[in-house]
Amino acid sequence: MVEILMATYNGEKYVKEQLDSILIQTYSDWHLTIADDCSTDSTVAILKEYACKYPKKITYLVNKIASGSAKNNFYGLLMNVDADYVMLSDQDDFWLENKIELTLNKMKESEAKYGFGFPLLVHSDLIVVDDKLKTLNESFYVMERINPKLNRLNNVLVTNIVAGCSMMLNRSLLNLFIKPPKDSIMHDHWFALIAAAFGKIVFVEKPTILYRQHGNNVAGVNRRNLFENIKYKIFCSKKIHEDLVMHYRQAHEFLKIYANELKDEQIKMLEEYSNFEDKSIFEKFFILKKYSMNKENHIKFIGQLVR
Repeated sequence: MVEILMATYNGEKYVKEQLDSILIQTYSDWHLTIADDCSTDSTVAILKEYACKYPKKITYLVNKIASGSAKNNFYGLLMNVDADYVMLSDQDDFWLENKIELTLNKMKESEAKYGFGFPLLVHSDLIVVDDKLKTLNESFYVMERINPKLNRLNNVLVTNIVAGCSMMLNRSLLNLFIKPPKDSIMHDHWFALIAAAFGKIVFVEKPTILYRQHGNNVAGVNRRNLFENIKYKIFCSKKIHEDLVMHYRQAHEFLKIYANELKDEQIKMLEEYSNFEDKSIFEKFFILKKYSMNKENHIKFIGQLVR
């Protein structure tokens, strides 16, 4: 069985469409657990309605105390899940009808290749759409200029290549999730680090989701043009600096939690990247080149050096 975890908060506008898209999946052996983070709109009433209508397929709970973010809400769900395969669902997307089937097939194919006790994270491309599900771009990865093949630890440390709403985790990978980290950028980035360090990240090129962009998105796609990107990446120092510092802190947290399981060369890389902020521009350049920690484009690479 595939366990689907959904984190909701004030999602009344889109959550029905998302639930309906899950209910019509071509693969039917799944269960959905939803944790609501103390919504103040009609989200909980909608969840109750669906759980009553589909009691064998949908379970929901309301957090006693708000976790404060989708990231924390998902961490709480992931700490208590007991399933061979787990998928995550945002409240405002729309799953294509063969999403579970395609992802699970790739997962089983990968387990046959690498071994059934091997930690695996499988994720897919996404079709970027507006609030009315009108297509903005056929490929999230093309739109964001992200190369999903750069999936080793040195790459994932500097660039998250995984969208949480598209990923599936196997039990071997979930067993490596020891505790929610104090410093992490997002839950999907954290699991991408675990998979890159101890297993494999596998990509499904075919999109499986309509990835909805709207005004309330916390983490949306980049809508800046090339000139705006150059200006933002190099000159918006405060935001860039904060983002990079979070990457360094996340690397430090990962090293702290998994030091006993990591290889010596991984430990050395994490140590150097964790202390990146204190390095000179020349030391930074040497470290980035030494470990091939290249951002996916030159502008982002320059941004790492000058901030």
